[in-house]
This record gives sequence, structure tokens and C-alpha cells, in this order.
Amino acid sequence: MVNINKKKKIIFFANTLWFLWNFKYELAKQFVKNGYIVEFVYLNETYLSDCEKEEVVENLYLSKVNVFNIKKHKLNTNFINILLSYTIKCILYSPLFFYRCNIKIANYDGLGRIFSSRSICERIARRLFEKLYFILHNFFFDHTVVLNSSDFIYFLNRGINIPSNISILPGTGINKDFFKFNPKYEIDLNKQYITMISRLNNLKGINDFLALVYIYNFIFKNIIPDQSLKFRIVVPHKDIPKINRLIQKNEIIRKCLLIVPYSLDVRTIYDSSLCIVHPTIYGEGLPRIYLEAAACGVPVITTRNPGYVDFYENYKTALIVEKNNPKQILNKIKDIVLDSSLRRSLIDNSKVNLDRYFSNTNEQYFKIINKLFDI
Repeated sequence: MVNINKKKKIIFFANTLWFLWNFKYELAKQFVKNGYIVEFVYLNETYLSDCEKEEVVENLYLSKVNVFNIKKHKLNTNFINILLSYTIKCILYSPLFFYRCNIKIANYDGLGRIFSSRSICERIARRLFEKLYFILHNFFFDHTVVLNSSDFIYFLNRGINIPSNISILPGTGINKDFFKFNPKYEIDLNKQYITMISRLNNLKGINDFLALVYIYNFIFKNIIPDQSLKFRIVVPHKDIPKINRLIQKNEIIRKCLLIVPYSLDVRTIYDSSLCIVHPTIYGEGLPRIYLEAAACGVPVITTRNPGYVDFYENYKTALIVEKNNPKQILNKIKDIVLDSSLRRSLIDNSKVNLDRYFSNTNEQYFKIINKLFDI
């Protein structure tokens, strides 16, 4: 039995500081508010520029969240240490660095590329991961958290975990004071963009979006009479040279696609978006951009994916398309532009859905912690 009278420390462990800042900061602040000592521990940092990292670290310290690279982190056993591991790599590495933690929770914000790819090599790797997960979740981690019912079922079907040791936490939470509801009921094609927000990963639908830009400008330019669409892709700084190399010999895409870096404050991106396009086949959990888009009042077009089975319903809270079908995406964009009642319905239903089911995940996390402490 853990001595609950000792000071408690929450250790967030993830692959990058970028991930912790963007997805776990609100939860970390809630832990601080409730009297916990909080640490962000990361393996490496490739998404933040030096200036951004300095700004992030300063904001975290002001919020009483300590920041460490794993190479400089030392576990203080004078506290009750509660480990929250995120991303597959860190879940696998956790026994090496945090075996002395009192409580250990594995958090899956999606099952990732290995679990969504159909290549033979990665299907073999998937079987290996399943064996490792069985060992980790039966002999190391005390509890498992997933973001959707599809991943919950996957863990149970594979015998990796049992229902009493796994929880569904729907989404990563959203700061509604930061992301204000500014619904895009009215369309201004001179100012608004068809936007994709992603890192450079084929399974995330980057190539589908590039194909969308191409076929619109080369073939279907007049699909919306007397009006022109503008396209924008938002990626981490490190991916900009890669995507420029990818399109450098395609003059149509290069001239018709605006490429901008992902910024710490993405509200301006949503405020200038006609809709968000996210044609992913990746092993998603519940993408953060879906929550942010719903909070800001921006409609979403996406592919059918197990990661959001609990969040989106076609023609009610989003428009859902087939994978590898940019013409279908273009037709859905046309529907959003020309059908004002559909546009309003998607925006309003998504906001209601977010507020009703996906906004109190931080409170639910505290219930999980208290249950593990048996208090």
C-alpha cells in the first residue's frame, strides 16, 4: 500500500517536449492546482525551434512545471512518484528509467503507425509489440488509458489487458478559455483556407492533400462557379524543407499551396480556416485538431478511422470520405461552401458533442489516480 500522506509527484514522460506542451499542459496545470509536484520529462526535441523551446520552458516554469531531458532527470524516491508514460517509444522505455515509481500508467494517444500499416514487416513488428505490451501491462504498468473504444477493444481482444485495468479517456481535454468558439458560419474565400494540420507522414494523408491541391487547380478549378479555393498546410518547422523538396518539381502544387510552420498559438490558423481536411489512415487515438476545430467552430473533413469512432458521425459532426479519394474531398468542400445550413449544422453539432462528452477528461484522470491510490 502506497503511503498517501507523502508528497506526490506526477512525472509526464513523452518523446518530445512539443508533445507535452501541446497535449498535456492543461492536465499538468490541474495537477499543480491540486497540490502535486509536476515534471515534464522528454527523450528528444525536434519539433520546437530554439526560440520556441525557450518560450515553452519559461511558461512551464511559471506554471510550476519542471522540465527535464531524460539524460538529466533523476528520480527522487522521497516522493510518491506517479509515472504517466505517453507515446509507444516511451511506454517501452519506461521500465529502464522509472522502475522505482510507485504508480505507473501507460497512456496511448493512438496505437500509431505499426498498428495501422499493412506492410509485411510492420505486421510482423505488430505481433512483437503485442507480446511486449502483454509483459509490460501485466508486470510493470498498474493501469492503461486509451482515447477511444476501438483501442479499448483491441487491447481486450489481443489479451493484452483486462477491463478492470484499462480506461477510456475520451480525448486529451481542451482549454475552452484559450480556444474560443468563433464559428465559421459565413464564408470568405478571399481570406479563408482549406487547411491541413499535420506532421509529414504518408499515413497522415499528406499525399491525399497534395493530390487535392493538384486536381482542383489543374482539373476542377470551376467546381465552385466564380469562386477560387485557397489551400494551406501547417507542419512542424523541421518538416518544411522536406515538403518543399517533395513538391519542388510540381509547379501547380508549388504555386497553389501555402506552407506555414506550426506555431505555439494555433488559434490564428483556425480563425482563418474555411475547414480542416485530415485524410488520415494512421493509428490515431483522437487527434487534438478535432477537439480544437470543434472548440473554434471550424468544420472537419476526414477519413473513416477507428481513432474517432466515439467523436464523429458523418453529416452530423463531420464529413467523412473514403481514403485515397481527393475528388470526394473536393466534393465535400463544395458542400461546405455552398450549403450554409449544412455548414452551420456541422459546426454546432461538433461544439455540442465536444462540450457534452469530451471536455472534462482532466477530472476523469483524477478519478483514475484516486482509484489507484484507493481513496
